[in-house]
Amino acid sequence: MRLRLPTTRTFAFVCGGAVLSLIFMLIVGNALEAFLGPEFPPSIRVPYLTIFFGLVLLAAYTALALMVRSLIGFQTVFWTRLATWLESRRLSGIVATTAPTARTIGDILILAGWAIWTVGLAIALPAMLQDMPL
Repeated sequence: MRLRLPTTRTFAFVCGGAVLSLIFMLIVGNALEAFLGPEFPPSIRVPYLTIFFGLVLLAAYTALALMVRSLIGFQTVFWTRLATWLESRRLSGIVATTAPTARTIGDILILAGWAIWTVGLAIALPAMLQDMPL
């Protein structure tokens, strides 16, 4: 069984949506602070911070995938166009053969990065929650 990650376009849309949502939440947070004062009641602060932190994680995880996929896509396009420009059938064959392998290696790098971040988050999250003033 082969794990298939979403397309690069999907990662771009999700990352962009998460960043736009974070910007919107910052604007709403500033408005709430102006309206309620600097001390939010816990009934507002805890859900707000939970959603905000979730969006930060979503943006970070998808940004990693977007960076890796963009780099691999750029290299594939570069070498394909270079082979076309040089009119080299041998180089075109090599690029066509190695492009799927590069994509697979990129997906492995994405999953490894996500695994490392998740383990780090699992270690740090209890201390973060303990230090968070409620």
